[in-house]
Amino acid sequence: MKIEATAILINRDLCEWPKKMCERIMQFDGIKKIIIIDNGSTSRKTLEWYKSNNYQVKFIENIGHTSPWSIGILDEIETDYYIVSDPDLDLDSVPIDCVQVLGNILEKNPYYLKVGLGLIVDDIPVDSPYFNHVNTYEKALSNLPVIDNQFTEAPVDTTFAIYNKNFLKEYKICGVRTTYPYVAKHLPWYEENPTGEFKFYLDHASSKFSSYLNFTENLKQNGEIKLNSKTLKNLYAEHTTGKVSTKWDSYFDIYEENLSYRRDKVKGMLEIGIQNGGSLDIWVEYFDKIEIIIGNDINENCAKLKYEDPRVNVIIGNACDLTTFNAIKGKLNSNLDLIIDDGSHTSNDTITNFINYYPLLNAGGIYIIEDMHCAYWPEYGGGFYNERSASSFFKKISDVINIEHSREANTVNKIFETFFNSGSTIPTCLTDQSIYSVSFYNSIYVIRKANTKLMPLLGKEILSGEVALVDNRVLKIRE
Repeated sequence: MKIEATAILINRDLCEWPKKMCERIMQFDGIKKIIIIDNGSTSRKTLEWYKSNNYQVKFIENIGHTSPWSIGILDEIETDYYIVSDPDLDLDSVPIDCVQVLGNILEKNPYYLKVGLGLIVDDIPVDSPYFNHVNTYEKALSNLPVIDNQFTEAPVDTTFAIYNKNFLKEYKICGVRTTYPYVAKHLPWYEENPTGEFKFYLDHASSKFSSYLNFTENLKQNGEIKLNSKTLKNLYAEHTTGKVSTKWDSYFDIYEENLSYRRDKVKGMLEIGIQNGGSLDIWVEYFDKIEIIIGNDINENCAKLKYEDPRVNVIIGNACDLTTFNAIKGKLNSNLDLIIDDGSHTSNDTITNFINYYPLLNAGGIYIIEDMHCAYWPEYGGGFYNERSASSFFKKISDVINIEHSREANTVNKIFETFFNSGSTIPTCLTDQSIYSVSFYNSIYVIRKANTKLMPLLGKEILSGEVALVDNRVLKIRE
């Protein structure tokens, strides 16, 4: 009997994995159609992919892995057989007749209710958070007695599996799994340190609907692994009691991009402008190995803020004043790894704070300035065409970083002549080549300090290869 099936893929914020899966599924014999159920994706890459493919996409609010049975889509499909799958499998090695094989097993054994692909379990990286789980629970399932040389009685959740809607039209963990060669790779098992779009998915996922987040969080709580699994956005979402803190939603991804890889390296940080003080509680939780956090605010009411954690210190005063600067510096046993300016947002204060506090950063440290939209507002001393605004100041730093390429008699003094007159001393931080980069995002700037490995110099031109058919002049680099 020829099996025809509709494939239903459950997706949120992933693109490359489901894209490759769909391409492979369309090669399977018997696939009538692919429907993607999107659980509230926010990834631009994912949404753009939907526009460019020919699959039917149903956009819904995020209701998780039970969505195919919750939204009534089974009543819309033409085939009796349907396949449901998460979007995180590698199907490249699965034979193209798998739909027929899985369907025929179900046809002969309808009481199993569904038949899913087995999973490869013998090549999981040691550093994967799933390593112990796969090598105990999953391997035990794969070693169950094989029935009819085709499958084991191992239950299936939402891994690739075939159903008959005449027998099962609701979410249920049950069924059997096929044996080699009808086995797939479960890609999250191979993610030791999530990056790219999978990290984006985790950063925007709810643990309620993400098995990866649930699994790693349980391991962390049990002391089996120590992962910084909670993003800053997660921590803000969970901070429902205690002191208040506010952040623009777009800032969270920018913070993760610049800080996630350094979470165990930040030992000391300063935040200028703390208002109600909730951010300090959150930063303590975000940075596992933080030794000191200094919060500064000009508002004397901030003196009322009390913290049980002795690592948190609050200093009252105008950050631009020498007295406050000395009080902050006096708290430090060593330099800082992170400075955040969320203070007055006036251009003059923003520039002054950078000149004063940037030198307190360790090599490789990061200086972040929030709410730089104020640099475009006249009432904050800014403006789009104001040459003395904070935005103009930091744009000039990009010229300093690239000053070696100037073909004119250019100097840092000349670049900053709008800010420092001829008799002024240019701050050392602008002349000592210590600024590695300045990144401009919407309303937030990130300045990174150089270290011995990362210097703001172009360096040597590296030649790779030996055949230059188009332009052999490049070979002179080797001479």
